[in-house]
Amino acid sequence: PEDDQKIPVLMNVEKLTTSQQGIIKKIAADANIDTNAGIVSMELTPEQFNNFIALSPILTSGKNSTIQQDEDLSLGIDTSTVHISSALVNEDLGFDGSGISVAVLDTGVASDHPALKDKIIGQYDFTGEGIGDLNGHGTHVACIIGCNDQLYKGNAPGAKIIDIKVMKADGSGKMSYAISGLS
Repeated sequence: PEDDQKIPVLMNVEKLTTSQQGIIKKIAADANIDTNAGIVSMELTPEQFNNFIALSPILTSGKNSTIQQDEDLSLGIDTSTVHISSALVNEDLGFDGSGISVAVLDTGVASDHPALKDKIIGQYDFTGEGIGDLNGHGTHVACIIGCNDQLYKGNAPGAKIIDIKVMKADGSGKMSYAISGLS
């Protein structure tokens, strides 16, 4: 990297002493130290990075300590289609899931989600909370399968969704809910 270019660094540690935290702050005053999670994130110039690496044996005393580049993360349902090559099946072979119904056993599905309009053909609740999705996970899964949004297409945008709610709003459930949902 250029001398003025910053390197994003992530350090995972089991425990940081006050002295170790002081050393880190000396190297990078704007370092974000989360002692509860055991994570230190910072952006370092190449010179700061070299100093940090030279001192890393002092800073990473635990056997589970790591230093790595702090990678950027992003969310995107549209990328799942690329990873499993569903575009090949959808476009080249002409199969988009039409005529298929997929059961989603999860936290429920929001029937009013605009990208799932006219997709949900049944909703069943085995949790006692009632139909719908109070968590968001089940709706996300349903969209990965059959979302018909222009920007974010599901892997089988022609498929219909059967919402089988077996997980509660807090993400918990019982094996009995899942077994009942499967039968």
